[in-house]
Amino acid sequence: MAQKRRSDGRAKRSATGASLEELSQEIAQLPALDMPALRQRWTELMDDDPSPTWGRALLMRALAYRLQERTAAGLKPSTQRLLDRVAEYRAKDAARDRPNSRVTAGSVLIREWGGVRHRVTVLDHDVV
Repeated sequence: MAQKRRSDGRAKRSATGASLEELSQEIAQLPALDMPALRQRWTELMDDDPSPTWGRALLMRALAYRLQERTAAGLKPSTQRLLDRVAEYRAKDAARDRPNSRVTAGSVLIREWGGVRHRVTVLDHDVV
């Protein structure tokens, strides 16, 4: 990443005061961290523990994004408004999009697990 400099020769600083060079160095150091260190860095930046199912590559990408977001003072207000509208729209439609998961008497459910087929028949007040 090319470092932009002011006319006085100093490195351009972000909205939070960190230089773009410092950000670049911090992101470049992420691949050298082991998983416990990546998880610790996540906790420091996000004030929460990362998902235990997240792998190394996803953690590094999310951390790099968060570091950039903090350095650039977050999303543009127009982008944040757009994301808020999308989330609001999805919340309204979530109940309507959900399939009916109730089963009625007479339904036969068949699943295979570990090479064994399991068959369940739904009765009025029980399953067999």
